[in-house]
Order: sequence, then C-alpha cells, then structure tokens
Amino acid sequence: MAGSVYDWMKTGYTMVPNLLIDHFGQLGLNSNEFLFITYLLKQINQSQSADTIINLSNQFAWESDLLYETLNSLLDKNYLNIELVPDEEGKQTDHYTLRPLFDKLDELIAEQKTKHTPSRPTIQPKSDQQIKAGQLIQLFEEEFGRSLSSVELEMLHQWIQKEGYQPDLVHQALKEAAIRQVFNLKYIDRILLNWQKQNIQTVDEARVASQQHSQPNFQSERMTQTQTSKIKIPILEWNKKD
Repeated sequence: MAGSVYDWMKTGYTMVPNLLIDHFGQLGLNSNEFLFITYLLKQINQSQSADTIINLSNQFAWESDLLYETLNSLLDKNYLNIELVPDEEGKQTDHYTLRPLFDKLDELIAEQKTKHTPSRPTIQPKSDQQIKAGQLIQLFEEEFGRSLSSVELEMLHQWIQKEGYQPDLVHQALKEAAIRQVFNLKYIDRILLNWQKQNIQTVDEARVASQQHSQPNFQSERMTQTQTSKIKIPILEWNKKD
C-alpha cells in the first residue's frame, strides 16, 4: 500500500485555489468549465503545451463539440487565452493561459472588499449561433481528416465572435475549399474576406457568387470549342497523281 501511495505522490499534485472554488458561481462558471480549468491548471503546472481537441476529448470522455463549446465559452468570457511559448530548443508551442481568469478573480475580490456585497452570476443561455459555432469544429475535422490545433480553434472563434461571420457562411466557405482540395484555414479566411468585400452575408449569396466566378471559364471554353469547329482543315489527297 505504501508503494502505491509513493507512486501517486511522484505523479505530482494539481492545486486549485480556494478562492476560485469560493467564487465559482460569481464568476459564472458551470461544472464543465470548472473541470476544464482544473485540467488546464495541471497542464500549466507541468509546463505542458496545449493538447489537441481529440486528446482532451479522450481525457474527459467528452464529444468534441461539447469540448469546443466549453473552450469557446471560456474564450468568450475572457477567462482563457492562447499564447506562444518557446521550448528548450527555441520552438514556439501553443500554451493555454488562465491569467485573464485570475485577473478577473482579483477584480472580483477587490470589488467585494469595497462594496461588501457579493456579485451575481452572469450566466447567459446559449444562443443558436453559439450552438452552431460549437458544431463547426466537427465539420472541419471531418473535412480535414484530423483534429484542429489550438491556433486553428482560435481562428474559428475569431471568425464567429470578432469578425461576425455567420456559422453557416463559414461552413459554405469550408465547402468551397473542399471542392478545390485546399484544406487550409488561411485559404478559407481569404474566401470569407473576399465575400465580406462583396457584402455577401448569406449562403445563397455565396453560392451565386461562386457560380458567377466559374461561369466565365465555362463560356471561354465553349467559345474556344465553337471557334475550333469553324476552322476549315484542307483535305489532302495523297494518292492523286499530278
């Protein structure tokens, strides 16, 4: 028995501040978010880089869309951020940072000391847009044939929350990239930016624009075939004697 306890001790401990537990509700955290934060505290204490969604899904026994919704919610509440940290070889790796969460906790404690009144939870129900945004990760992973990195997840979050792209429009851009066999978020970002310049805001408008873009190539090819058919090719009679 002692040997087992010793082995457990060697694996280390994850310390969760009591202040975080005491202000769990006032920070507007749900149980899934708190579990995610606890796991990130373990990663941060061990100086480990950010895991992929599929690895975290296996750790939590969660579906990837639930994990993405939880991650997206923490980013929306400004409790979580992603930063690049150089390793021993100088290579930049993705690390999650909970500094924004603890900055908010510091502010909350300072306000309570001043007002002596507890803050109320700021939990808001999920909108249809947030639900659709949580489903995007599964669609991207199916098309890419792999799990998305933390940087790619951050880009998805920026498209929906900061750039204001509709999830359905992002999905349509993914389809356009898949048709061209270009599985790259930077390429999809250029598609969305081009649509934004054209004031395209719906999936139907995007489809029309794509059809119009491909139409000139079809007409040009058709004209070439028509012109070729009009060319008269002389018939040479090789067996005819002078």
